[in-house]
Amino acid sequence: MKNFITAGLIFLFFFVVGYFIGNYDFGSNSNSVKRERILMGTVVEIIIRDVPELEANEAINKAFDEISRIDNIFSSYNDISNVYTINKNLSEEIVITPEIYFVLSKCDEIYKTTNGAFDVSTGNIIKLWDFAAVNPAIPNDSSLAVSLSNSGWKNVELKNDSILIKKKNVSFNFGAIAKGYAVDCAAKVLSDLNITEYLINAGGEIRTSGKNWKIGIQHPRKTNEILKTLMIENISVATSGDYEQYFEIDGKRYHHIINPANGYPANGCQSVTIIADDDLTADAYATGVFVMGVKNGMELIESKTSIEGMIISDSGEIFLSSGFNKYVWR
Repeated sequence: MKNFITAGLIFLFFFVVGYFIGNYDFGSNSNSVKRERILMGTVVEIIIRDVPELEANEAINKAFDEISRIDNIFSSYNDISNVYTINKNLSEEIVITPEIYFVLSKCDEIYKTTNGAFDVSTGNIIKLWDFAAVNPAIPNDSSLAVSLSNSGWKNVELKNDSILIKKKNVSFNFGAIAKGYAVDCAAKVLSDLNITEYLINAGGEIRTSGKNWKIGIQHPRKTNEILKTLMIENISVATSGDYEQYFEIDGKRYHHIINPANGYPANGCQSVTIIADDDLTADAYATGVFVMGVKNGMELIESKTSIEGMIISDSGEIFLSSGFNKYVWR
């Protein structure tokens, strides 16, 4: 068995996230401050332009603090987080904060739009696969059946702006949306400080303000190759790929993007990149479209005027939405 989880995360940072790290092209602007910190299990990078260094560093510290705050709410692994507590709560009816209600409402919306392909109520299934283990393995059928029976948005209900109903032993995992939401929250912190030129990158979840940010998208099968370079401004980009966390058994790849319908890694795609106004949307749809596959996924993208996308099929064929090329630099 081959286990590529650690390498996949490293490559996600250095390539998918976009920049040619150590060689980043800031264009004609040399007045930039760039900082990095390990948060939410990944490298978070923030770049600010055209602000005095002291002011930029103070703003970056506040943005990092905001991302840490979000992690302390939505992590399913941190025993002090709100979501960890919710997952352990055996009551069917739970009072939740307005912020958690907001994110769950977005999850409900995207679950419905993707016909169930995006589903954060699959925490039991994700825990069973345990891609973070030293030697991850394929779950046995009986264990997977139990996890499936204790998963699924059909067992979740939101009401009265503050009540979460989760039946059975449903457990949440916000890995497909929390980083995007954290990036949006950090962006609001910077914007509230009147910072207008910035880029926030949390392990491939990217949001920009200002013009001429070049973002490189990694080739899903050629580690050192950039597939596309985007030129973006005032917009967000997220990529989900089967090379981020995976292991191989007998030449078959088992990756971390789980199909909620059967509890197995989704088939049909190598990677999906979504461009959207906010990073929560880009992050969630990158996962949802990946699970939906090329045909249904591209139909969904084309049906929404608010997003554009690129899908790499399991055979390596590239599919672009009708408006994607306007963001391609080369």
